[in-house]
Amino acid sequence: MRPQIEIVRLMTVHPALVHFALGGLPIILIGYLLARWRRSERWAFVGDVAAVITATAATASLASGLLSNALVPWPGGLETWRAIHLAGGVASALVLNTLAIARLVGRRRHPVSGNGALAGALAAAAVVGFTGWVGGDVLVFHSGMAVKAAANGATAPPTSAGRRVPHDLLDAMGQIRGSWAATTDLAAAMIVEEPHDRDFDVIVDQSRRLEELARWVAASGGKPGDEPKPGSHLARMATDLATRAQALGASARQRDLPAVTIAVGQTESVCAHCHDSER
Repeated sequence: MRPQIEIVRLMTVHPALVHFALGGLPIILIGYLLARWRRSERWAFVGDVAAVITATAATASLASGLLSNALVPWPGGLETWRAIHLAGGVASALVLNTLAIARLVGRRRHPVSGNGALAGALAAAAVVGFTGWVGGDVLVFHSGMAVKAAANGATAPPTSAGRRVPHDLLDAMGQIRGSWAATTDLAAAMIVEEPHDRDFDVIVDQSRRLEELARWVAASGGKPGDEPKPGSHLARMATDLATRAQALGASARQRDLPAVTIAVGQTESVCAHCHDSER
């Protein structure tokens, strides 16, 4: 069973959009700070444009965040941080939109921004910074949320190589890396989320491809430009990789997630040992 390529993974859009809001904040701060310091209408205009764009991005980020909040499976023990992050996202959008609207309304009377705009930008930076810390550091890095988002991205196809016969060793290694990445990424996501039959089926498919590629390397043997050396050390390591990939596929067919994670680790150890010895 091949993984289906989705045009956009809706639950993974939010981590991409938040960076537009985060990237706009320094421009807002610099614009309003220099406008206040130099009494510059041009720098105030820079801050105003950045504020409008950032507020728009924050609104889109909030909308996608609400979607992710509803679609992503949340493990127990994270409800408090989930609520804090959600509240922070709403507060961030409100502060940024309030700042942008206030400046748009007041620009005609006060083309040069003053202390109020600078204070609003500092407040927005504090709220957005805290919300980003909760989302990135607490929920993603420490709690394992959005593993699938990090693995596949919002618009990227699943990390997997195409089905074709390699034309040399480097090409085979590239295809092996694709199937290996698809397997390890999916196994990590299955640990965090609830595993499904389709996930195991993808691992079965990718492990079969790993085995095929490893046996191709074992049959051709040497490094690029060398004559085939089926009995070489590289060929023996490739045979070992094929055996490990076969065991990985068997564990996935049995729907045994602990066995799958162990088999993934054993497969990776063969790859690491081979790279270490060949280099």
